[in-house]
Amino acid sequence: MKKTVLKLAFMLLAFVLVFASCKKEEEEVVVSNEFTYDGATLALKKGFHENYGGWYQSIYLVIDDITFSDEYYSYSSESDGIQINFNLSSESGYQFNGTYPFTIQVDEELYNIVRSVELIIDGETIRTTDEDTGSVVVTVSGDVYEINGTFTVEGKSLKVYYKGTLTYADLFQPGK
Repeated sequence: MKKTVLKLAFMLLAFVLVFASCKKEEEEVVVSNEFTYDGATLALKKGFHENYGGWYQSIYLVIDDITFSDEYYSYSSESDGIQINFNLSSESGYQFNGTYPFTIQVDEELYNIVRSVELIIDGETIRTTDEDTGSVVVTVSGDVYEINGTFTVEGKSLKVYYKGTLTYADLFQPGK
């Protein structure tokens, strides 16, 4: 009887040790810089904060490694990607940091909203209409922007995620 109890105790101890050592490690979810629309996923390589002057600001996320020229107020080439256009308030200092609902701009007095979204896929532009919905959260920590948005565009799901720096692109050209 003593041998049976010892065998059972040993087997129980072995069982506990095996399962304790096989504890499943938590899987870390890695989110990629990309946008997905109508089943197509495009990897985003670079982002820009476009200033059109005051309240009108944009975030332009692209799939190519393009650059912006301060001298010519333009990009080195065109790129597929996504452009999210905002009306920001002067109280925010015209800076991003918050949740922005999509609202077709009917009044320039509406602030802290997404006024439109433009997708460029295979050189074709798809724009939001007044029937589309969604929102984007932009969080800024130092020079790092985290952009997480979900929209419907032409009745199709659009998801965008980007975390990284944004190159400042001053497209506001006084006197031109």
